[in-house]
Amino acid sequence: MRTSRALVGVTLLLWVSGCADTQPVARSGSVPLPPIAVASFYDGSSAPDGISMALMGADPVARFPKGVHDATLGAVVRGNPSLYKAIFKGAVFAFANQADLAAFTADPARFIPEVGGYCARAMGLRRITPGDPRNVLFVSEEDSGGMWAIFGRPEGATAWAGLASDKRREAVEAARIYYRDRTEPQIPSAAASRN
Repeated sequence: MRTSRALVGVTLLLWVSGCADTQPVARSGSVPLPPIAVASFYDGSSAPDGISMALMGADPVARFPKGVHDATLGAVVRGNPSLYKAIFKGAVFAFANQADLAAFTADPARFIPEVGGYCARAMGLRRITPGDPRNVLFVSEEDSGGMWAIFGRPEGATAWAGLASDKRREAVEAARIYYRDRTEPQIPSAAASRN
């Protein structure tokens, strides 16, 4: 009985914080991230060849026209992965046109939001949830002047916006660490390799 109450409590907490669709991930070792989301672009269809798309198939250059460190936010524009796509850190990004693909290819990090486009709130809780490019928050207290974060649900951005500045910084750092641990190769230490 206690277990089911605890499970209901955790589920409710995740739902309220905007991360109801989170998936627990093994904590030991580097675990590859799953595909960010099927490029359904909110209509239930799949992308060409069944590939999975970052940002749910939205064009990151159209969404963040001046880059993710600028508070300017563009429209959510469907990318065309049949014609314009690029792979970065194992994620496939789709673009609406050749110009956006070229801009991304020249500097991918400029157009990828916090924690690679996954739900930033979920990453901070050591969970993986696809980020929906419609649910965004500009986190302005960053050393770099700010950066866009994406969330799985609208409630995620609202929850982060309501956090005190120091708590939001802690949440951003926790999300970054979890993402980095999943995307960067783990180099065993000399002591660990002797065991």
